[in-house]
Amino acid sequence: MSKTKEFLKTNLPLIVFSLIAVFGWIKGSFSRGDFIGYILTAKYDAAGGHIYSIGENTWPPLFTIFCKPLANVTDEIRPVIYFFWLALTLLAFYFILKQVRDFLYGADSDYLLGKKGFLSINSWQIWIPLALMMKFLLDNLTNVQINIFFLLACLFMFKAFQKKQAVLVGFILAITISLKVYTIFIFFYFLYRRDFKSVIWASVFLVLLNGISFLYWGIDLATEYYTFWAETVTARSDFVDHKNQSIFGTFHRFLTTADPGHKMDAHIMDLSPDLVQRLVFGVIGIAALIPLYLFRKPMKDRFSFASIIEYSIVLNAIPILSPISWKAYYIFITLPVFLLFNVCYNSNIEQVKFIKTYKFLFIIALTLLTLSAELFTGKYFSDVLETYSAYTVGAVILLAIQLHLYFLVNERELIVKLNRH
Repeated sequence: MSKTKEFLKTNLPLIVFSLIAVFGWIKGSFSRGDFIGYILTAKYDAAGGHIYSIGENTWPPLFTIFCKPLANVTDEIRPVIYFFWLALTLLAFYFILKQVRDFLYGADSDYLLGKKGFLSINSWQIWIPLALMMKFLLDNLTNVQINIFFLLACLFMFKAFQKKQAVLVGFILAITISLKVYTIFIFFYFLYRRDFKSVIWASVFLVLLNGISFLYWGIDLATEYYTFWAETVTARSDFVDHKNQSIFGTFHRFLTTADPGHKMDAHIMDLSPDLVQRLVFGVIGIAALIPLYLFRKPMKDRFSFASIIEYSIVLNAIPILSPISWKAYYIFITLPVFLLFNVCYNSNIEQVKFIKTYKFLFIIALTLLTLSAELFTGKYFSDVLETYSAYTVGAVILLAIQLHLYFLVNERELIVKLNRH
């Protein structure tokens, strides 16, 4: 066998994933994408306009200052900006995979090198779950999203939490909350976990970072923007749209007659939106009792497998619980997918009586999460599946498996070991 054929055979997964990533990179570079909202927001602010006068801006006020360097971007150079942004996005995803691999296996080598004795991207333990996540990577590339950077920040945050670096944890948490809000759930997690140092530092940095807005706009205008964002922007969030795959969107589609933006109605009741909101919060509150009970014991080892499951559960919950959760947000299930795939197919617990149930539920969840894409079903049926909350249901199933696995590991002292070779 020639060296070329041997290289192609050995590195086929890496080659395929690279080609797919390049496709998304190029396509995204010439799309409008969500990034256009960052540019328009910066332009409106530079021109002295109200930053929330455009519908694309649904972010907290500090995000506008973050976008300020984009104020002079023209249509001619926009593809160039997109090209480099997406290059950074792919680099960030590279580090996400490395962080996930390190969380699960504690490996230190560069996984792309495929050194003997270490898991490489060509190892089936890596490339199969990576293949399951490619849809969400492409969603973020073709829509020029920022979620991959936030997921990487969250993984770095948990790594810092393991090392008890409270200042770094607090800073990362504060900046992600200030720019995108949805990491607020991690703040509550640390609070419940009694990591008060991280919580205090996060609170300090939240004040300092958002204080920049008041220095930039002045007290009156900054107050107006924060008030407008809290009272108007968040209130006008499109809960019902079929593309909103959060638990809020699910309940509103099923329990109100509002138009989900698709010709098919999914409602089974006709309740008022306010009542539905209260029902959602009630269901979330009741469901939250499960992890609150499971996480009640002090965390003895932040590097333990039980702790890794905790971090995975928190990340899994973010796209489910965010009031607005577009498909690209589900990049946050990267760690859960890698964790559960390897537990089901690459661990020492094949004889545990629940493993067949785990495998069955995992396959159902990933079918809902990946095969509902337009590539497999076509636009019409993809929209139908979104109307019936395929992504939300799939993510909830993954969450349920992890909660039960955590119970076995933390309460029943089940020892789970993942195979590295």
